[in-house]
Amino acid sequence: MNKFYKEMLKDAEKVSKSIKPLSKKQMVLMLCEICEDLERKDLMRLNKRNLQLLLALMRQ
Repeated sequence: MNKFYKEMLKDAEKVSKSIKPLSKKQMVLMLCEICEDLERKDLMRLNKRNLQLLLALMRQ
């Protein structure tokens, strides 16, 4: 690889380490904003991975 791509990879790694993943509560709040019919109490019962999948589907 040339120098440019190595620098891009290094920068991407640095940024990915500084970004914190969303908490379960943040994901639930985002889902409730997108679809007001969803209940926070019910969403909190789901695990984090299922919330991520649901959020990805709702964003589309």
